[in-house]
Amino acid sequence: MDGNRIRRWLRLERPIREDAEREVEAELGFHLEMRAKQLEEEGWSGAEARARAQQEFGDVERARASLVPVVAGVERRRRRRQWRDELRQDVRYGWRKLGASRAFTTVALVTLSLGIGASAAMFSVVNGVLLRPLLWESPDRLVMVWETDRVSGTVREAASIPDYYDFRERNRSFDGMAFYQRVDRNVRHVDGEPERVSAALVPDELFPLLGVAPVVGRWIREEEDVPAGPRAALLSETYWRTRFGGDAAVLNRAILLDDSMYTVVGVMPDAFEFPDATVRVWLSAQLGPQSLERLIHPILVVARLREGVSAAGAHAELAGIAAELEAEYPQTNAARGTFVEPVLDVVFGPARGSLLVLLGGVGLLLLIACANVASLVLARGMTRAREVAVRTALGASGSRLARQFMVESVILTLAAAVLGIGVARLGLDSLLAVLPADLPRAAQVSLDPVVLTVAIGIALLIGVAFGLVPTLQARRVDVQSVLKAESGRGASAGRTRQIARSALVVAEVAVSFVLVVGAGLLVRTVLGLRAVDPGFRTDGIVRVEYQLPSSRYPLIFSEYPNLPRTQQFYAALEAELDRIPSIRSHALASHHPLAPGYTNSFVIIGRESEYGSYPEIVVRGVSPGYMSTLVVPVLEGRDLAASDRIGAPFAALLNQAAVKRYFPDGNAIGQRLQWWGVTREIVGIVGDQRFHGLTAEAPPAVYVPLAQAPMNSGSILVRADGDPVQVAQHVRAAVHAVDPELAVFDIESLETTLLGSIARERSTMILLAAFAAAALLLALIGVNGVLSYSVSQRTRELGVRVALGAAHRTVLAMVAWQGVRLALIGIAIGLVTSLAATRLLAGLLFGVTATDAATFAAVTAFVLVVSAVASWLPARRAVAIDPMHALRAE
Repeated sequence: MDGNRIRRWLRLERPIREDAEREVEAELGFHLEMRAKQLEEEGWSGAEARARAQQEFGDVERARASLVPVVAGVERRRRRRQWRDELRQDVRYGWRKLGASRAFTTVALVTLSLGIGASAAMFSVVNGVLLRPLLWESPDRLVMVWETDRVSGTVREAASIPDYYDFRERNRSFDGMAFYQRVDRNVRHVDGEPERVSAALVPDELFPLLGVAPVVGRWIREEEDVPAGPRAALLSETYWRTRFGGDAAVLNRAILLDDSMYTVVGVMPDAFEFPDATVRVWLSAQLGPQSLERLIHPILVVARLREGVSAAGAHAELAGIAAELEAEYPQTNAARGTFVEPVLDVVFGPARGSLLVLLGGVGLLLLIACANVASLVLARGMTRAREVAVRTALGASGSRLARQFMVESVILTLAAAVLGIGVARLGLDSLLAVLPADLPRAAQVSLDPVVLTVAIGIALLIGVAFGLVPTLQARRVDVQSVLKAESGRGASAGRTRQIARSALVVAEVAVSFVLVVGAGLLVRTVLGLRAVDPGFRTDGIVRVEYQLPSSRYPLIFSEYPNLPRTQQFYAALEAELDRIPSIRSHALASHHPLAPGYTNSFVIIGRESEYGSYPEIVVRGVSPGYMSTLVVPVLEGRDLAASDRIGAPFAALLNQAAVKRYFPDGNAIGQRLQWWGVTREIVGIVGDQRFHGLTAEAPPAVYVPLAQAPMNSGSILVRADGDPVQVAQHVRAAVHAVDPELAVFDIESLETTLLGSIARERSTMILLAAFAAAALLLALIGVNGVLSYSVSQRTRELGVRVALGAAHRTVLAMVAWQGVRLALIGIAIGLVTSLAATRLLAGLLFGVTATDAATFAAVTAFVLVVSAVASWLPARRAVAIDPMHALRAE
């Protein structure tokens, strides 16, 4: 297209006001000239006649100024009516054309609606989780303040209460500082069933720090956050509505949590979600600087940076404060430092990578869907050459034809968007079910106006792009040759269209190859994770969690480990579990085997000088049946026994990781460890368990008898025959037989817990594999369509070849090679692209690299084979051509 044609194509209409000014000028000039001619005929000279006419007419400038707006308004209304009339005509004509081409319309609608629907659903998740503004005030200035341990190399540890108060008083980097501690509380409602409520202990500074106001009531006050002060509670909006009917009279009502009375002072909005969406109640912490010893680290610290202070600057200052504390308190703060991290990275960091990968995957799927429809549009353009020629011959301008094609395409894509939004609405719940259960802000995911606007915007962009295809085709139509021909096909630029369609198919294969490679890497990751030995057996095991309230089971550190109420609970519960016939074995544990638990510093008796070089060890309290129930091997020495109780020598088991770390010479049995003032003898060595999930190595751990190390929270683990739901009901009944006020929660099979530990990898794999399968299917449909079209265009040629004796095998190979060649080009492009794109998956992979040669080779072979199958079908039709029929048809 030359420069003049481009300028004519892009030229806009002149402004209406300029047209009106010219029209008024011409009209006034006409009237003045006619009056001057009359005066000349009456005998006036030319100059006198024009002067007289001007005098009679009056103020021409004033008339011009008053007439131009009127004429411009009339012209504007005329053009508006004309534009509306023409648009209505274009819409009606577009509907008729789409209705007349039912096969094209149906395929295009289904393809686009699936692409737009999948994209809208995935964008809904990304928008709800990552893009929607947080309620927190200036969240980019919020940071987490972690403690670190240089010995163990950990950088994200909880803080001690005294350390927190020292940080708060000595820093100059923060506008405010607060902490929180996740706890569970038991509630007994009037309906009789005890309930476990997820809660957080918080100081009065937390809510002003985050800047989120309650929907009802007020924040916790300073006098409610001092030891022995009145206890205050805030409810989440969901808990308020479900348990209190959304009644504003809940304010100042007393609620009983773990036998302690709290006064409800406010209701926080559901979108608050701090520290996460599971918290239902915020309780006044009432923890002062002396409430807990410095060696106990139960709290997580959040702070707000001052204006102009960076996270790095705050980290540098806190590192200096930590060094001061290390010098002041060497017994508790040796090797401890700090780490400052943005809250947004902590909350959204684990989910951000996988969500963006999935959004990119569904975006590629949408591109393939568009390429498929574009290929159909190109093929359909051939049948419209005669229509374009006739309309052009009847006077239709290029701009009018362009608008017609644009309107038709936009109608198609908007209809696809409407259907796609329906698909997204139906599929969103399924999508959320596949994604990890701990996805932040999942409750806020919805098809909100932002998502709908994006979906409509995508549809309009696609519509405009599709409208350009027939418009450009129309500009190439030779009107005379098309009208002379019996059909418009022969005059069209068939080879150009064929090349364009082939290019689209190559692009589809390349993009689908990238998706299949990504899915393949994640499949290998999940298979690799499932092959990892967690160190315990999960089949047939059900776990049930409980939390003992300190009011009835006091945790008195001065008397530890002699806590008779807690130890009596253990004994009574195990006796109840022994009475259940379906339970083959059972155990109690401070934490189930996939819970990180807590760590503690310790001393090896006789090697006290090495204390500062030891990383903390994971401490697990377990009952004697733990190892046998979970089939954890006892490698050396003995297992814990029922005789390991208060009054007997304190016993402990080490795992292999602890032996390698602390006793590399292998002489662990008989050695003694000391922490919390209690010395325990190592009586056995057991296998490693991956407490931190399948992707992390087992940490050093020590197992101690629960009877000699009672704890107020724990897991019940039972290996039983029969329905897990029925087994859980029996366990619940056993707990209530011991303590009717105690709630049990998080009831599920240990296999489900294990799968949940790799939920992020599994969900990304499932969704990316679904996108890859859909993309590959569309690409193969494209290959099939191009070959089918080629066969239809080469009917005469193929007929002649067969008539001249060409073997069917030769014709079959010739046609199939066209499809395979396109697939090979697409695979080559996809291979190069994948080498860069798969690096985005690096954080999700386990046991396989982002450029794994085996995966790339397998995907290459797979895509090539299925492309060959897709090419074989039209090749079979080519072989079946009757030569005589083909020659007569031409």
